[in-house]
Amino acid sequence: MSNYKTSINPSPQTRFSQEYFNSLTLHGAANIADYPQIAPAGSVVGWTWSKEEPTDPQAMTILPGEPIPAKDDLGTILANFHSAWKNGHRSVVIHTCVEGQAYTLLYHLSKIELIRLVNIYDSPQRKASSLLRHLEERSTVPLAPAMLDEFKQCKFLDGIKGFYSTKYHLYELFCFLNETWIEEDLLCGLLELAYFEKHASDIEDDPSLYGSAPAHIVLPTDFLSDAFAFSGGNVFLSSSTPLRIRIRLESTHVSTICAARLEHKHFTALAHQVGTEAFLHCDSMHGGYDQTLGMMISDALSTPTLPLPGLVRSGDVSRQGQGNGGDGSCGIAVLNFIQRALGHPESEKWTGQKSQYFRDRALVDLITFHLVSSKREGSFLDWVEPASMEVGEQLYKDTERERAMAAEGCFFTSAYHDFNLYKPLYSHPIFEFYHLTTRRSVSPRTSSESPMREIPHANPHCATTPRAIPLSPSRASSELDSDSPDTLPSIAFLNSTLRQPFTLNLTSKSGRRSTGVDALGKRSRSGSDSSSPNTRRPNKHPAQSTRSPSPDFEIVAVDYAPNHQGGSRHVKVEDRDSDIEVVTHRRVAKPMKVEDSDSDIEILPHAPSTPPRTRLAPILPSNLRVGLTSLTSSHRPVVPQSL
Repeated sequence: MSNYKTSINPSPQTRFSQEYFNSLTLHGAANIADYPQIAPAGSVVGWTWSKEEPTDPQAMTILPGEPIPAKDDLGTILANFHSAWKNGHRSVVIHTCVEGQAYTLLYHLSKIELIRLVNIYDSPQRKASSLLRHLEERSTVPLAPAMLDEFKQCKFLDGIKGFYSTKYHLYELFCFLNETWIEEDLLCGLLELAYFEKHASDIEDDPSLYGSAPAHIVLPTDFLSDAFAFSGGNVFLSSSTPLRIRIRLESTHVSTICAARLEHKHFTALAHQVGTEAFLHCDSMHGGYDQTLGMMISDALSTPTLPLPGLVRSGDVSRQGQGNGGDGSCGIAVLNFIQRALGHPESEKWTGQKSQYFRDRALVDLITFHLVSSKREGSFLDWVEPASMEVGEQLYKDTERERAMAAEGCFFTSAYHDFNLYKPLYSHPIFEFYHLTTRRSVSPRTSSESPMREIPHANPHCATTPRAIPLSPSRASSELDSDSPDTLPSIAFLNSTLRQPFTLNLTSKSGRRSTGVDALGKRSRSGSDSSSPNTRRPNKHPAQSTRSPSPDFEIVAVDYAPNHQGGSRHVKVEDRDSDIEVVTHRRVAKPMKVEDSDSDIEILPHAPSTPPRTRLAPILPSNLRVGLTSLTSSHRPVVPQSL
């Protein structure tokens, strides 16, 4: 067998070999100037095997400008390769007629393999070329030049990275161009991105949500496909697919449930706000809907504590086609409908007239997430943990049981990977992606665009909403104006042992100010007037009245590294004016301390006596990271850079 493979496989150095295509970047593949011309199907008029083993370049390689047979014309030859080789044949004589010109050529078996590969990668090569040209010249949502250059250097045959629900090649992103129908796998990838991105947005609004499961479920197309395939009995209801989702619904807080559906090459969706009486149906063709859809989801997912309605009503979605535009964008319309149902950070309503903008935005999002994920160690299951202890236990029990029962043919198991069963760890690329995406400033939310409820802050006494970001392993920084009485730091602890309220005491050694704020945004005051610790605003020092309003100090990624000699941690803080001392104290732990040269400001976080919340082991990161941000309305996170 090894001799057979050696005989039919071209040399790795040969142009258009498998190794050649594997080594190409997207830019390289898109710019092959002399890609071989494939003759129309039916150009082969005859062929015969030969025992001759040619060595000349014309028989061994594809020459520039040489027309080659289409793969469809080589079907019989390729199907009989092995038997012909066993009978001593090493080449084949092929008679072709291309544009009225007759050719009779001797092809080594390895050249037939080259011709097969050129046929296979002809369409992907064209797609890669069109994709890059679109990103460079025509995209309505431009990709940052540095990211575009980085994307061009990705391997031509690379699969997109960072996802659990889908696998596809980068060149397949071509389908976002014009009004090409969006592939199902790509839509499911976008739904997964929406699931995690909304959770990242919620965490930024309320850092205490880190460690909790996303407050929404986004079921990919496979869920309803499985439900319909097994709707004739109780097979689907007893399978692991809805069982795990029911456990997720019972063991975590969920306020929104969405599901996408693919039927006859057309995407539709359902969305339900917990507490309302119906599912809302999305169909950009404005067709009818089957009421059994609601009953099917209700039967599959209702729990004793969360009964779901079986009623379905029409949702708000623009019409595609019939002069409205967006003729091939039913998938993008479904994505937008689900994003709006979730209360997505950018919830502008999709319309056919603006269809290409929404397609370009989805395209740029997928590319950005791929580039961020490519720089992370590990894969999806390294960046998440089960949504709850109960879900984790069920996943563990199902692994062996489903395999054994499926082998016996008596138990249905779905092949799709369900991201709804997981919550992101700090290492998940979604946090960096969230702060890299440019659409945060595209358009503000309005009540008509975002009908969803606002997420209340954990502290009802908080006058302003803290804006704390979970920092990625790469460096991130935020600016704080130390002279502004309204600029108070909010801190996000991303480790279970410190995820509880604590107090930050800001003590100015030079007498400039003395302010405290707890992790939930509640102010306190130390100093001359302690009678109103939660309402008084700190006074400015008179000497500071002439100071520039520009930010006085910068606190960057705070990295806690375990000290095996005790419970202490170390913090990294950069200060523009070199006047910050950071001293932190943990409950039942040694203090941690970082000082700068002048030590003008001291920050003392104190953990309370309340026990920390329990987190699901064993996927805790070894490092604890903390991010501080400004509470001023003008705060914008700085794009993370490498530490």
